[in-house]
Amino acid sequence: MNSFAERLAFLMKKHNMSQAELGRRIQVKRQTIQHILSADVKNSKLLFDIATVFNVNETWLATGNGSMYPSSKELPVL
Repeated sequence: MNSFAERLAFLMKKHNMSQAELGRRIQVKRQTIQHILSADVKNSKLLFDIATVFNVNETWLATGNGSMYPSSKELPVL
């Protein structure tokens, strides 16, 4: 997976989540998700929200570097 869009598409497929559902969860239109997936967007101001929905590491989602899932050290203590 070389791009942000490929990693996002992978996560959506893995979680069986539609563009509309992801859009609803991060409060944007489906067309916004479609644009991210099709326009070879390098990054997105929605990165944090998307990473939160899928509980993945922001750095991995943006760049493909590092671990897909945040380490326990990165998780907030509630």
